Amino acid sequence: QIVVSPSPNANPVDDMVACDDVANDGTEVFNLSMANSQVLGSQNTADFNITYHASQADADANTSPLPFMYFNDSANPTETIYVRIESVTNALCADTNNFTITVSQQPNAGVAVDKSGCDDMSNDGVEEFDFSTVDVEILNGQSAADFTVTYHTSQANANTGTNAIAFPFTNTSQSQTIFARIENNVNTNCFDTSTFEIEVFERPEIENQGPITICAGVDELLDAGAGFTSYLWSTGESTQTITVNSGGVYNVTVLNADGCDATATITVIESALATIQSIAVDQFEVSTNQITVTVTGSGDYEYSLDDFFYQNSPRFSNLNPGFYTVYVKDKNGCETVSMDVAII
Repeated sequence: QIVVSPSPNANPVDDMVACDDVANDGTEVFNLSMANSQVLGSQNTADFNITYHASQADADANTSPLPFMYFNDSANPTETIYVRIESVTNALCADTNNFTITVSQQPNAGVAVDKSGCDDMSNDGVEEFDFSTVDVEILNGQSAADFTVTYHTSQANANTGTNAIAFPFTNTSQSQTIFARIENNVNTNCFDTSTFEIEVFERPEIENQGPITICAGVDELLDAGAGFTSYLWSTGESTQTITVNSGGVYNVTVLNADGCDATATITVIESALATIQSIAVDQFEVSTNQITVTVTGSGDYEYSLDDFFYQNSPRFSNLNPGFYTVYVKDKNGCETVSMDVAII
């Protein structure tokens, strides 16, 4: 008999890359038989036997075949595997090729602390966040040279590594979940994810007040309003209300339960007691005489001849001859001063 056996061709095989387990011990199991279809190509499976070996010599001699479910050498993360394909009817009709198996380090995503911020005075619930500072928490001691961290708005995007967040990021709801992905730079199929929360807290609302006019030396109560967890005035006091008796600009900073602050300004104007400098008397006729009062002071004053009816003008007209008392007081109810005058 003359038997002609088919001559096999060991077609190229793609390198195999696996992600390590959470132990990152450098060892994983590879199913080498998954390469059979690539070795065969269009050749008939029934005509050939395929074996895998640790060396070219073993492949050439068809000795020490490796098990199809092969655990790689932990001391060598990347190994070369030699494949032999031979004719079923004639072992001398054979061909060999090789490929590598590699175990990539599996990253473990650290858990970041939830991030929060205070809203601006618009209190629209929207603020900007920069997560680049969170990388250290997600890396959790792993090398930034070996792993890349990205952030996403959904678990699906984190799993596929798509639609990464650009910084600064504007939240879409007052409280929102952010999905972090850490992946191996060499093998992006090796990745892990974790989540953290971001939240925008409402800023307390407090309005500026004033100007408030007070009488010189008279106590006035300034009130920042209730409902805040803490108060700090520019005077150093830390109560809701303070008592002042002099003019000035007073600032108060309040905090709410979320630790957000707001500052208001209360302007106080001090009204000083009027000083009557002079009273001019214009004497004309019996019933058309005038009195004009000249005063100094920082207040807003009004004038009277009976301490009951007051007018804004310092001039009194159509007066008969006689004795008069001119009264001057601040419109805010401060102390009244008086001076006597006579029309001859």
